[in-house]
Amino acid sequence: MKNEKIVAEEIIGITNEIEANQKRITGKKEDAKSDRSFKSAIKRQRSRLEYLKFCKTYLSTSPTEEFLTAERDRLSNRVSLFLKNYKSLDSTRHMQKEISKHRSDFEKEHGIPKLRRQLQCLNYLLS
Repeated sequence: MKNEKIVAEEIIGITNEIEANQKRITGKKEDAKSDRSFKSAIKRQRSRLEYLKFCKTYLSTSPTEEFLTAERDRLSNRVSLFLKNYKSLDSTRHMQKEISKHRSDFEKEHGIPKLRRQLQCLNYLLS
């Protein structure tokens, strides 16, 4: 199980990578292609940083491994129950775009993306 110190060290490492990439972009103007690659790297690193900060909030309460496991099981059961109750649109009467939008709206309505993010965080902490 990961602890708060490990997550904090990873946060510091990613913050340093972001700063280094920003210095490369502002310090030297090369071709636009490499500039875009640095910007996309910064974007990925920022989303990873946000994710790690979210994980760190779980660890701020000093949860036990049993609690994290129970919470992971509870959330996965909840997601599976929501998805079990989903009624898909008929593919003979609707286009694929409408079907995927319908499912996306259903998932947003029930908060499934947030639950999946929590599950991802719990799996990371328990690894």
